[in-house]
Amino acid sequence: MKIIKTSEYKTAWYNDPIDPEHINSNMNEFFETQQNSNPDEPNFAVDTRNKSVAISPSAKSAITKVLHALGKEYHQRIPLDEIFGVCKANGVVPLQEDGTEWSGFMSPQGPCGSDKANREPIRIELATQTPEGYMPAKNELIMTICTMASGNLEFVGYLS
Repeated sequence: MKIIKTSEYKTAWYNDPIDPEHINSNMNEFFETQQNSNPDEPNFAVDTRNKSVAISPSAKSAITKVLHALGKEYHQRIPLDEIFGVCKANGVVPLQEDGTEWSGFMSPQGPCGSDKANREPIRIELATQTPEGYMPAKNELIMTICTMASGNLEFVGYLS
């Protein structure tokens, strides 16, 4: 397995040896074989190297309203279902570093008021639905999640 650093924050894994001169052509091939415009189908992946599409104003407004409402209350758990649900309902898909739909777990960044909680927001890349399929969005989902002394979580989230 070969590991290639594609940007400051992204790494792609390939099963075949790659000549460094051919990284872009191999990455293009990877995304062409993985690309599927329906995130509910297998092999959904978006080439995140070219972020040229902004999320529509109506989708951004709907998502922002939910993020704002979630920030007004304290949580026992991170409200990912609510966040990702409103994103998907508005044609926006949260992505992992490899361009596939986000999955996994997330934990609070630290106690509220700590340096770590204040300086290290969680950034999730997004894809937005277009007539050509899902395209990488210029916007990102940015969140801070910290633990209060009571054990509840405080959430702040917005779209860039």
